[in-house]
Amino acid sequence: MADAVKVDGNGYEVVFNVGGNITRVHTSAELPTWFVPINGSIVGGIYEKAEAYFRSGENTYASLNYGWPSEAAYSLNVPSVDFSTYTQSATQLTAWIQNAVAIHEAVVIYTSPSATSLVPNHCYSLSGITTDANGTLWVSLRNPWGFDDATITVDTLIAQCPNIFYTP
Repeated sequence: MADAVKVDGNGYEVVFNVGGNITRVHTSAELPTWFVPINGSIVGGIYEKAEAYFRSGENTYASLNYGWPSEAAYSLNVPSVDFSTYTQSATQLTAWIQNAVAIHEAVVIYTSPSATSLVPNHCYSLSGITTDANGTLWVSLRNPWGFDDATITVDTLIAQCPNIFYTP
């Protein structure tokens, strides 16, 4: 993603490549006050700001609502895969998550409209998986808002998060 964001005079240029069609979006250097840099990097915030304009031309963060992470990956020409948690057993999903964490894949969890332990109709990034002393598997999720991160069981993940997106 960093290759798609370039410093451009008073702001940034973000390059979107959708189906081989290149579109360049220019943004100011200002980010919302609620933006929290990830590991000191603002690239994600700059990209999100440009995507807000590019996606619908509205140039508002509200235009990002109700989209899919695969749309963002596609606009950056990044291959991605979506799959349903409902087609996986807890054992299969746990093994897949442990592997994804071990090889540092970018993994995004989508929540269902009826989610109760997480924000409904929202996305979280997968940040880890642990096993407690009782053998219960816990999945750590990062909220892109920079607050309200969550740790849930794999069973809760299957029940409340119907889809997983990742970049292989």
